[in-house]
Amino acid sequence: METTSTPPTWYRVGSWMLFAWMLMGILSFLNSESMSAEALAALPQEMQDLMAATPLWLRVIYGVATVSGLVGALGLVLRKSWSIAVLTVSLVAVLIQMSYWLFGMRALAILGSGAAGMPSVVIILGGFAVYFAVVSRQRGILGG
Repeated sequence: METTSTPPTWYRVGSWMLFAWMLMGILSFLNSESMSAEALAALPQEMQDLMAATPLWLRVIYGVATVSGLVGALGLVLRKSWSIAVLTVSLVAVLIQMSYWLFGMRALAILGSGAAGMPSVVIILGGFAVYFAVVSRQRGILGG
């Protein structure tokens, strides 16, 4: 399928908004991985305990989710069809990370139902990013 020469405004706005969202994800990841002892001590005890109990593999999955999300969003900005695969990797990583954190680590039981808010937003936007990329390919916006 041939790509269109100039993408529609909805695509340009959507791809840049997804890029900004994924950039915020990277910043959140970097913040959590480089948190000072003082910043950690300022958190509620339950959150400190959850952060201390987070296994290394889950932190790696978090990194994979955010890095692949940003790369996939960059692919959207550049109108590359490979962004679909990369955003799918990000979504799968997000699903693993959030599911384990909420249920495996019992964050939902420990912190209450409010703990599901941001993970829900992240999952929904990750799913939307994949949908956005697929629809964009179907409409001939994404190429090589």
